[in-house]
Amino acid sequence: MPRTTSNPDGPKITIVTVVYNALEELKKTVQSVASQTYPHLEYIVVDGGSTDGTIEFLKSSEKVVSRWISRPDRGIYDAMNRGAELADGDYIQFLNAGDTLYSETVLSEVAQKLKENPAKVLFGRALTGSEERISWLYPSVEAPAITEWLKSHDPNHQAIFFPKSFYKKHQYDLKYKITADLDYKLRAKKEIGYLFIDRVIVKFALGGVSTQNGNFGFITQRIKESVMRNLEHRLYRELLMDPLKILFKFALAKTSGEKEYEIIKFLKKYQ
Repeated sequence: MPRTTSNPDGPKITIVTVVYNALEELKKTVQSVASQTYPHLEYIVVDGGSTDGTIEFLKSSEKVVSRWISRPDRGIYDAMNRGAELADGDYIQFLNAGDTLYSETVLSEVAQKLKENPAKVLFGRALTGSEERISWLYPSVEAPAITEWLKSHDPNHQAIFFPKSFYKKHQYDLKYKITADLDYKLRAKKEIGYLFIDRVIVKFALGGVSTQNGNFGFITQRIKESVMRNLEHRLYRELLMDPLKILFKFALAKTSGEKEYEIIKFLKKYQ
């Protein structure tokens, strides 16, 4: 049976993975969850109706996967909303197919921090990597600088644990087709605020983002959504800055190709 308890000595953590025709990536993520030493876990997989053997794999993984569903959805954020609806944990983490937890003990460390600071939005570091094997820590700043860093940055989404009081109240807004996670984090930041744990939580795979950065349609949609989001959250300074940053990444992807992330790492002084 999956590892879940009704009255655990520590918070119950729900991990939600959404997937669509990405069986090999899903296998990595499931194995990562299965290796955790922390016992009070609920693991939910939301599949968008895959045809690549994902369903057969999920049926064979029910010792690890607490619940899974497979049916068409309206995209990744719709699937994440479905996962949150099924979740019963005191906290929820969204771990996409292909992403992995950093170590076997990381959730035990997170759970201890959550136990000491209940009902907080907790985040840690992500080891971010591209297909070109360029990697960096995000955030890369030292712990004493995190408060200042948060004034102009948001944590990696897969490295965040949202309390039940937040994730049961809020859904990902589907009007944002590609950046609903940014809107979700801004709402959490305003409503509860962040608590930092100085641990690497997740290995985050950038995957095809470099290709998207060079896709004009993707960039146009991202700029549109940045304007909508910044107006909604009254981030007027970002109305100009965000489009400039997005256009810079577009130009960089077009001119530097596979060296894009190497240049970003250098310019931002990521470690």
